[in-house]
Formats: sequence, C-alpha cells, structure tokens
Amino acid sequence: MLPLERHRLIVELLGQHGVMRVNEIAQATRVSRETIRRDLSELERKGILTRSHGGALAAENPLPATRAAASALPVEDSQGSFQHRTLLHSEGKMRVARKALQFLQPGQTIVLDGSSTSWFLARQMPEMALTVITPSIRILQTLMSRRSLHLVGLGGDFSPTEESFFGKPPHERCANMPLIRSFSPARGWSAIAACMRVRKPTPPC
Repeated sequence: MLPLERHRLIVELLGQHGVMRVNEIAQATRVSRETIRRDLSELERKGILTRSHGGALAAENPLPATRAAASALPVEDSQGSFQHRTLLHSEGKMRVARKALQFLQPGQTIVLDGSSTSWFLARQMPEMALTVITPSIRILQTLMSRRSLHLVGLGGDFSPTEESFFGKPPHERCANMPLIRSFSPARGWSAIAACMRVRKPTPPC
C-alpha cells in the first residue's frame, strides 16, 4: 500500500471510530507501529488529525460511518474525491487559507465553494460576525460550532464523493445574493462558479 493510500485509510478509520490506538491502526493497515507513528506525525503536521497518547483522533468533525462506502464511488475530477484532495498539498492550502483570512471583516457575506482549499480556510475561521454561503456539507459541519456565523447552505443534487451540492438551484440562489467575498481555488471560476462549481456525478452502477 502506497503512503498516500495508507494515509487516506487512516483518515477513514478515524472518521468511523473517532479515536484509535496505534496498534489498532497498524493491524488494520498491515504495517508496523513505527510506520503508523510516522504517518500520524505527518498527518498531524498537516492538520488532518490530532495525536493522543498511544493513538490519534480526528482533528475536528469525525467523518460519517459511510465514508468507506462513499470512497468506493467513482471520482469526479482528475484530482480525485474531496477526501483525497484534503491530503494533497495540505501545507500550501493552509498558507493560502491563512492569507485569505486577512481579508475578512465583520459584517461581510462570503462564499466558500466545495473545494478542499475552502475547507482549510473554514477550519481556521475565527469567531466573527459573518454570513457564510457554501454548498459543502463538510464546511457546514466544520463551521456549525461558530455561534457568531450565519450559515447558508446551498441545496441541489448531492455528490457523495464531492461532499457538496451542485446544479441549477445553487446557481439561481447565488445569482440573487449580494456577495462581498468569494474564495475558490485558482483552477478557474466565474462569479457564479465560485459559489458552485457544477459537476455531474457519475451515475451509480
């Protein structure tokens, strides 16, 4: 098993169980405890989990128990599923997120799209009087404990792999909103696409 595949499995296991010991993770992944300790240190450095005495726990909101099933669905872009992308270039995404936070001011309305970069921003967002609009289930879960935020979730068709809604309803709702700030990865977006990048999920077999 490649390190990236093993890291993904560790994140999925923690999402299902919340907290696991090193021995349990090593047994599940069939590698040594020393290898798992190195993996946990790397994932903690990237902000994906938190080390505990003799084990680890999910950094924030635990993943749903259906993560293992969802990860088996076809991915919807060349970079893989949302969960896969949270493991890619995480340090760079953290830096981008910290920079973006400098532009936030109380009273603003902002849009966070369903990208992993926006999720890293959401994880670092402080308590502030903001309206946050997003189609992302993961971002809503991350921000729901921030009592100063007004959260607006965009509905539509749900993609389990993207953990986000897409399609015409989010577009129509975004078009009528007075947006102040919009955060989206630099792979290309328009004013509305920043609110909701449209992807058609692969129909299940």
